[in-house]
Amino acid sequence: MSFAACLLVFSFSVAAAPGPKQGDLVDAAGKSVAWETLLEHAREASIILIGESHTSTCDHRMQRRIIDALAADGLAPAIGMEMIPVDQGLVLKLFNDGRIKPAAMDRALNWQENWGFPFSLYQPLFEAARRHELPVVALNVPQMAAFLVSHHDIDPEDLHPRAITVVPTIPPSPLQMKELQEEFKAHRGKLGDKPDLEHFALVQSMWDTKMAMEAIRAARTLGRPVVIIAGMGHVESLGIPYRLQVLAPDMPVLAVQPWRGREKPGSDADAYFYCPAGK
Repeated sequence: MSFAACLLVFSFSVAAAPGPKQGDLVDAAGKSVAWETLLEHAREASIILIGESHTSTCDHRMQRRIIDALAADGLAPAIGMEMIPVDQGLVLKLFNDGRIKPAAMDRALNWQENWGFPFSLYQPLFEAARRHELPVVALNVPQMAAFLVSHHDIDPEDLHPRAITVVPTIPPSPLQMKELQEEFKAHRGKLGDKPDLEHFALVQSMWDTKMAMEAIRAARTLGRPVVIIAGMGHVESLGIPYRLQVLAPDMPVLAVQPWRGREKPGSDADAYFYCPAGK
């Protein structure tokens, strides 16, 4: 066989090689990872972050699959959610006590006003929590607290009660600040009268710090690992993981992010799940 013929056969073989399927787990190089490998790492973790694009059905489905797998493996994690502010603690207590059904959490949490993205995407998480008897934990600052800081130049230290505040707020690292500058520029036209860069970065830092604080508190109080459900930007290494490292450097963390398949995933997480864009 000629060299040209060999090249054609090789090219055909490469082209025919199957790529990742929706829902597959991959590492930073885009290579397949077995579910057992993910569970091995999860068994050592106190905090497990799972990122999402808020409108991706595939991302939400994978979050539920991971929680189901963790529960089946006997880890019984608490589920901490960016979408729920800490002033909703009473509602969550009633839910965790079995007194509110998963489908009723839409109205109980005033979901549309507090979060805005469709509750139907998140209801399966509440159903998984009920099915596996996993507590759900609020992680975020209330909307009003973020609004006062971003729009009215209120110092977080002046917010009351202290239970909802983030004192001290851990500021962004220089590298994250550079990324926030780019994000702010990209969204500036859509922000209207929303904050300048300084306040934009401060609110992002409040969210990341508060979510890290509450996850640490829950892990220590409940004596079980905590799964953090949050947007991809918060799960990136410079977001919540950076604050976790500052606040609890000895607490092992596992981060899992969506991967859209356009290029190699990179190094912002320990593992990735393949959810193509638009799915």
